[in-house]
Amino acid sequence: KPNKAGNINMKNTNKTNRKLYMVVSGLSCTDLPVMDLEILGGSSDPYVMFMTDPKDILWHDSDKKKNGYGHGWPKTKHLSKNLNPVWKDPLLLEMNGVACYDDLAGAIMYAVVFDYDRNSGDDIIGTVQINLQRLCSSISPAEADSRSKRRPSHKTDISAPIFRNGQVYGHFKCKIEAAWVNQSEFDDSVAFLWKTDRTKR
Repeated sequence: KPNKAGNINMKNTNKTNRKLYMVVSGLSCTDLPVMDLEILGGSSDPYVMFMTDPKDILWHDSDKKKNGYGHGWPKTKHLSKNLNPVWKDPLLLEMNGVACYDDLAGAIMYAVVFDYDRNSGDDIIGTVQINLQRLCSSISPAEADSRSKRRPSHKTDISAPIFRNGQVYGHFKCKIEAAWVNQSEFDDSVAFLWKTDRTKR
């Protein structure tokens, strides 16, 4: 199931007590390859998992019941028998240990498209590479504190081919909004907007 927003402990933050969050919305893939045998339907059951290098930025070790994120990498739900999937639910990404823009230097996020398989290991369809600094290039924790009327955020449209072993296996699109927020703003704004967006869909 998609990860849910919750009352998250603001740890590893900068002196402004702000943490970097990203909301992924409008996520879709087109022209995915058939990964299942004809006897199983001749289609694919895709989902998208978000990973980072360094690993600690997005990997979560904590208990799902404690903070709502669960263990491991954040991911969408899988959609059965769909070569052109559209995920209606937005996905909330919590960036660990990122205190400033410079902490993201050289950091990469990977949107990895998998084919879900109930009876064996899931297969990788392909990967999209995203530069994390690009996603928040125009905002900073200090800027967030200096603007009292509106929480600054940076929106990025991602549209890229899905690669595996140098070959293209479909196309990936989404919108990612990044913002530095404190706990109060998260409770009042980010979580609210996230839940509202889900309700509208």
